[in-house]
Amino acid sequence: MTNRNTDVNFTPFAYSSISATYIAPKGKYIFICIERSPFSKTSPENNHELWRISPDGKESTKIDEGLNILKRKGCFIIKKISRLRKIKNKNGIKQQWMMRDHYYDLDGHIIWAKDEYEYRK
Repeated sequence: MTNRNTDVNFTPFAYSSISATYIAPKGKYIFICIERSPFSKTSPENNHELWRISPDGKESTKIDEGLNILKRKGCFIIKKISRLRKIKNKNGIKQQWMMRDHYYDLDGHIIWAKDEYEYRK
């Protein structure tokens, strides 16, 4: 916004890439979506994080983490793995990952979370 480049250390953890950046209305915050390297190849992981940074870069807050982060008009949606459900059937036990969508306003505060649903690739 000011045509200056400044290094900002907003997370103490390593990450593989910055997937998206957003500026809140009136430049109140800068939001950064980062992707951590996935650790497991067999199960889904909450490997994306949403961070909120003050415009001067002095204050950073981790909003939440999830499987996917979407920006919609007026909110962020973080799709988050919530639990592993085990279902007994005639062939044995089936495992099903459950997800929940969490909605955040443009200040980074949670608005609400939808009901759980089955994770499908």
